[in-house]
Amino acid sequence: MSDKIEEPIELRQRMRGRAKFLRDRGEIKTPELLEKAIDVIDSMLQPYAYDAIGYIDGVEKAKSLHYSKDDAEKFIKFLIDHGYSEVKIISLFE
Repeated sequence: MSDKIEEPIELRQRMRGRAKFLRDRGEIKTPELLEKAIDVIDSMLQPYAYDAIGYIDGVEKAKSLHYSKDDAEKFIKFLIDHGYSEVKIISLFE
C-alpha cells in the first residue's frame, strides 16, 4: 500500500481505537470530535478505497490498488473476461 493511502488509514484506525477507549472511560466530547475527524479522513480516502484482486487456480495473479468502487468493478470484469477463476474487491474501510 502506498504511503499516500497507508498513513491516513493507520491514523484513522488509531483514532477510532482512541475514541472507543475514551468513550469506555465515560468521556463524550473527545470521542465525538475524533469520530468527526475520522469522517473527514474517510471522505478524503473514498476515491481510493477499493482494491481489486484476481486469482487463477487459487493463486493471486493480478492486483490493482486504490480504485474507486466503479473502477474496481470494471477491473474485476476485465479479469473475468480474461479467464480469472476467482476475483474479489476489498474495501479499505472494512
